[in-house]
Amino acid sequence: MQMNRSIGSHFKIPPGWMNLTSMIALSTWIIIYEQVYIPQARKLTIKYKRLTMQQRISTGIFMSILCMVVAGVIEKKRRDSATKHGLFTSPISFTFLLPQFFLSGLTEAFAAVAVMEFFTTQMPESMRTIAGAVFFLSLSVASYMGSLLVNIIHCATRKRGKLPWLGGHDLNENRLDYYYYVVAALATLNFIYFNFFASHYISSIGVGSGRSPESSIDYHPRNLSESERENERKDLERDGRN
Repeated sequence: MQMNRSIGSHFKIPPGWMNLTSMIALSTWIIIYEQVYIPQARKLTIKYKRLTMQQRISTGIFMSILCMVVAGVIEKKRRDSATKHGLFTSPISFTFLLPQFFLSGLTEAFAAVAVMEFFTTQMPESMRTIAGAVFFLSLSVASYMGSLLVNIIHCATRKRGKLPWLGGHDLNENRLDYYYYVVAALATLNFIYFNFFASHYISSIGVGSGRSPESSIDYHPRNLSESERENERKDLERDGRN
C-alpha cells in the first residue's frame, strides 16, 4: 500500500487492517436493518416488512459499481500525487481508501446475504443443507474468474512494449485505476442483466400466494424468537383473511 499509513508519529497501520472497515460497515448495516428498519416498518405496515431479495441484490450490485468507481478515482489521485513529488510512497493518507472498503462491506451486506438466502429458499428441502456449500462455491468460481481477468488485462496491455496496467512491484508504474474502471464496467453489465432478466425469476417466487417470499416463516432463514414467530403467524393469517 503505497500511501501514508502513519497515525501519529510512532504508529503505521498495517495494510491488512483495512479489511476491518468492510466488517464494520457490514455489522453496522445489520444492526440498523434489524434494530431500526424492521421495527419501524412493522409499525407502519404489516406487509413486506423486509427488503425483497431483488431489492437487496440490486442494491448490492450497485454498491459494487460505486465501490470500483471510487477506488479508481482514489487510485488516480494517489498515483498522480506520488509521481508529482517523485516519491515511491504517495503522501496521501490511507484514510482516502476507507470509503471503498466501506462500500465493499455494504456490497456484502446487501448482495451476499441475499444470494445466500436465495440458495437456501429455492433449493429442495432435501438439498438445503448444501446451500452454504453452493454459495461458497460460487465465490470460489468468482475468484478464479477474477484471476483470469487480471491475467487477460496483463497480457493485453503489455503488448507493443508498453508497461502493463497490472504487475510489478511499483504501483506508480501501473494503471490500477484503469483496472478498477474495467471491473466497474463489467459490474454495470451484470447490473443490467440482473434487472432485465434474472430478477424476473426472483420476482415470480411469491406469485400465487400474493406475498413476498420474505414474508414466509417456513422459508425465512433468520432465526426468529418465539414472540417474533407468533407475530409473523398473526400477520400471515390477517393477510389471508384480507
